[in-house]
Amino acid sequence: WERAWGSSQQTTRMTQAPWPSRLKKHAPDEVRSSSVDAILSGPRFSSLKAQATLFYDTDRFPFRDIIARGLAVPVDDLPRLGQPGCPFPPGSVRNEVGLEATAALKKCYDAFVCEVLSPHFQEVLPLDGRLVYQSLPCLRIHPGGTSSIGHLHCDAEYGHQGGQINFWLPLVSVAGANSLHVETAEGSEEYRALELEYGQVARFYGNGCRHYTVANTTDRSRLSLDFRVIPGPAFDEDHPNTKKFFISPNSYYSEATIGDG
Repeated sequence: WERAWGSSQQTTRMTQAPWPSRLKKHAPDEVRSSSVDAILSGPRFSSLKAQATLFYDTDRFPFRDIIARGLAVPVDDLPRLGQPGCPFPPGSVRNEVGLEATAALKKCYDAFVCEVLSPHFQEVLPLDGRLVYQSLPCLRIHPGGTSSIGHLHCDAEYGHQGGQINFWLPLVSVAGANSLHVETAEGSEEYRALELEYGQVARFYGNGCRHYTVANTTDRSRLSLDFRVIPGPAFDEDHPNTKKFFISPNSYYSEATIGDG
């Protein structure tokens, strides 16, 4: 199961961007322009490519509560969602989760980017007043006892910019078969399942590190949000796909203006 967030009309607009039919494919060495090459090959950006776990305040950023309200299920039922005795509400099967919940998610997410991710990036790579980020996160639902979703890939295979950093935010406890498996480093061909609790978010370099899911053989459904962020200096204005997903209210990217303080 893979859920996009918003009404049916919004789902079409918001979720087409990441997929192969909408992205011009390029090999990893073809997506990097000379203007950002020094940034992407430098030590500061290299440190951002390492896997890390960030913590955040779930009272300030209640992602799980917002998703549960949008799906019209109690929070305690989320780990059983899609399993016998806890079916998806009819509306959610059609991705019709409502504009009110979508607006709440967007407000929470924008604040999270500015208050949690911006300072995190600023400590490592000065943002030059700008942070580019995926306009709305993708919601993934992987019920227990179901086959894998997606396939082994890295984002560069779909034409994403080399400056993108991935974030993966679970709404339930995840480990092993109900989690995302990520390559430990580019080209290592060694994979580890992310082990996280609600209130944690994983950072990894999905543009170069391959990742995938396996069949969820557990009795716990996995719900997670994922999104991509680009530090301002690493955003490639000349990338072949930039115009397709340029920064605007209804595009793939949004932009946060970051002040000095």
